[in-house]
Amino acid sequence: MADLTSAEEETELKDLLKMLKEEPGFLQCKNWPTEKALRTFRRLMSTAESCEKIKVVKQLTDIVQERDWDALFLSVEAKHWVIFILDLAEWTRVKQFKNREDQEYGKRDFEGAQERLLLFLRIIDTVLKKLHLFCTEKCVTSVCMTHEKERQVIDSYELMLKERTDYAEEIIKAAIVDIMLICFTSMEQTLWTKNDCVDCTKSVMKVLLEMTGCRFVKDILCGTTEYFECKLFPKGIYSQLLSRMQPHLTKELWKRNPATTEAFCQSLLHVQMPELGGYLDHIFPLVLLLIDDYMTTNKLMGLKCLEHLIKNTSSAELKWYGRVDVLYDALFQQLYSKETPVIEITLPCLLAVLKIAEVSPLKTDQPRVYGRYDKVFVQVLTNMEMENLLVLRQAYTKCLPSFLEAMGITVVRHSRRLLRVFESFLEQYDSQVETAQQNILKTMIVYIQETWPRISCHCEQILKCVLKFVYDISVDETMTCQDVKDGLLAEATKCLIILKRACSKEVMELLEPMKGDNFNVIFDGCVREILESQ
Repeated sequence: MADLTSAEEETELKDLLKMLKEEPGFLQCKNWPTEKALRTFRRLMSTAESCEKIKVVKQLTDIVQERDWDALFLSVEAKHWVIFILDLAEWTRVKQFKNREDQEYGKRDFEGAQERLLLFLRIIDTVLKKLHLFCTEKCVTSVCMTHEKERQVIDSYELMLKERTDYAEEIIKAAIVDIMLICFTSMEQTLWTKNDCVDCTKSVMKVLLEMTGCRFVKDILCGTTEYFECKLFPKGIYSQLLSRMQPHLTKELWKRNPATTEAFCQSLLHVQMPELGGYLDHIFPLVLLLIDDYMTTNKLMGLKCLEHLIKNTSSAELKWYGRVDVLYDALFQQLYSKETPVIEITLPCLLAVLKIAEVSPLKTDQPRVYGRYDKVFVQVLTNMEMENLLVLRQAYTKCLPSFLEAMGITVVRHSRRLLRVFESFLEQYDSQVETAQQNILKTMIVYIQETWPRISCHCEQILKCVLKFVYDISVDETMTCQDVKDGLLAEATKCLIILKRACSKEVMELLEPMKGDNFNVIFDGCVREILESQ
């Protein structure tokens, strides 16, 4: 197709606008899209950005809302619909930026993209819904018909339905990749989407699932599996999606293509075990690039993808080619982050990777040497000792019990520092819900249970620490609600009862002298409950 000059382009734009304005019914004529209209529209979609293009598509959006769709589908070949959808998709797609590797994006960078995306989704939503109705029209018979006549009507209906189904399938098969690619860029609120875009995307996805006979998006992506047969896409379309995205997601280009990066992440989150294992070589490089990026938004996208990968990939596949070691190194570096969402995702992921990469410390058939579990745990304790931000303290304490359960009795190597952290966190006001203190008490319970053979060495320190906390709660007059205080007291009492079971003699000797002292009702009741417990 020859390139148009500015004058020729403006002339064709005016002609198309005039045709839309003066002959809005041209969409219904038997020759639509006419050769001239199709050629003009294709040229329009392939030229540089223009306000006139937005006007054209806006008018087109209004026109396609109410039409005689049966006549329209019967008069227009499927290939013309495919060309129309692909051209519209190409015009809608967020274009690649230039020299933006070291700058964060803002809404001004995507001016016009939100409107284009919304227009595309509305047109596609309407076309797909009408196309779905077109190929699922019910057969109408009459009670006055003879059996032979009724059979002829039914046979004629079935033939018509097959032709219409083939027509719809031809359009869907040819346009599904482009439609899904744009839908994946607008599944969540981003700089180039509006709330209406997200709702329209859900509507488009819903009708696509109905038309393809699939239950979930992953069925379209992965195709036929052991548990589901996808007749329209037996091999799935995920390979095609990756092939379309990968040229824009190289080490040099991915930061210039934020929308494609978003589509990559959203599509990845819909592919599950066992199909995901076959794509690891194509997925890993970009996920690691995202995690290592200095921008928090990119880092979080990468960590969410990595969390999904770990949950949906077998241990053997992660161990191949040293992948698990690469993951460990990438995640360990994130422990130096000061961003709460990063820490909240990193710690569970790191623990999951350690369970794959390291021999479990719970095994007793070989020496329990100092390893990466200890290295990570030391770094976590260091961070906790130096941390003052409440949200980060809460994030660290949330994952602490899981680490202790995974490390077992080997955590006694770090008892001195761990007990220091316990004391520090129980002494400091957390928030009105006291999340960190609740987590610390749960961690102390796990610590006592895992290290019970050696707990007598630290019995007195733990007892003093928890009793001091109980007394502080009993005289607390802050804004902490009573339900939270009751929960903390119950957890602290449970902790000391478990401590008593592990080293009864030491606890009884330390608590007996306090039995006659009258501190306050709450504190005395707690001491009495511990002494009377079995």
